Amino acid sequence: MRSSDEAINEQNRLMPLLGTSSGHGRLVKRPPVPAKISVVVASLGSRWRETFLSSFRPCLVPLYGALALLAVGAAAVRAEPIEVWMPETGEVQIEALPRGTPEEQRLHALALIGAGQYAAGIFQLRELIKTDPGSEWVPQARLAIARGLIASGHANEAFDELDYVLARYGDGELASRATSLQFTAARAEAMRDVDSAAALYDRLIERLIYTRATLEDAARACKEKADAFYRAGRYLEAGEEYKSLVGTFPDSQWRSYCAYMVAECEWQLATTFGLGLERTEMAERSFRDFVDWYPADSRAAQARDKTQEARGSQATIYWETALYYVDAARKPWGAVSYLEHILKEFPDTPEAEWAARELARVRGALEAPLRGEVWEMALPGVTRAAPEQQTPAAPAPSQGGA
Repeated sequence: MRSSDEAINEQNRLMPLLGTSSGHGRLVKRPPVPAKISVVVASLGSRWRETFLSSFRPCLVPLYGALALLAVGAAAVRAEPIEVWMPETGEVQIEALPRGTPEEQRLHALALIGAGQYAAGIFQLRELIKTDPGSEWVPQARLAIARGLIASGHANEAFDELDYVLARYGDGELASRATSLQFTAARAEAMRDVDSAAALYDRLIERLIYTRATLEDAARACKEKADAFYRAGRYLEAGEEYKSLVGTFPDSQWRSYCAYMVAECEWQLATTFGLGLERTEMAERSFRDFVDWYPADSRAAQARDKTQEARGSQATIYWETALYYVDAARKPWGAVSYLEHILKEFPDTPEAEWAARELARVRGALEAPLRGEVWEMALPGVTRAAPEQQTPAAPAPSQGGA
């Protein structure tokens, strides 16, 4: 029998038969050809053996590599037993758990879910529930199934499972745990599909309001739904959800938070999407209102900074518009209203200094003042009428007793 080094040398010698387009380099270590295949190949003669190996090597090498990885993984599992801790089981080694009785099978299924083998654990629990649906451990088992579904990326299915638990066993601590898991399912779904998560939040809000379990939980669901839209960059929808929370739950602890986030949504629409002056003005107004309503809030200082930033952004927009009329359009008289607005509304900005200089220059270059009646203005390209034609004669005063 050839040594492994001889086998590698033989394979390297046959590499040119694979062609340069195969993407393989020189072999350093390859899994040996199985014994049965080696016997068949040896009987074909040297020429046909080289042709056989060169034809099948692209398929065999990846296959052998995958089998080797599986063998290494299996060896690692055997070498280090899986240990898991769950409230129902404590710290256990899965392979050491007995599985003779239904109770032992239940604990084994819970351990599988705790170890991340969700499909196997969920399947076992569901089979056990079918066998004994009235057992006292069934509600807890359904919660474990929901946890496994959430962790394995099936948040909608988990939500349905929890709805069943609440409808069948909806009292006390169990209902609280099921509701908490529904919040977790909605948050997990928001990471995958925000619209699907919004539908879960709507179901949660409707149930909490209808049962009046805790309205604060319903407000929290509204808040998390709005946050999900905000994180997804859907600021219009997020802003509407924040406003809806304040209107629906006026006494909620999230009221100041939502007021601030409404302003943030307007600011993101103005800056991220470049929606311009109107959104910037709305953002400034919202931040200013927040400071007026909640001056002691922890976000008040940040809102003041954002107010100044929004004012600076508005001054920049007006400055860019005025600059267009001054430079690009060559119509400096068209910039006057913008320059005057900058001076009046944003006197503490750098743009105001430029506006003052530019306004003085524009006024100095024209023949007449820019304020007064139309007949007082002297615009380029307009022929001024004679003075006697500019102002109509005043009517003669009436004579008393006429």
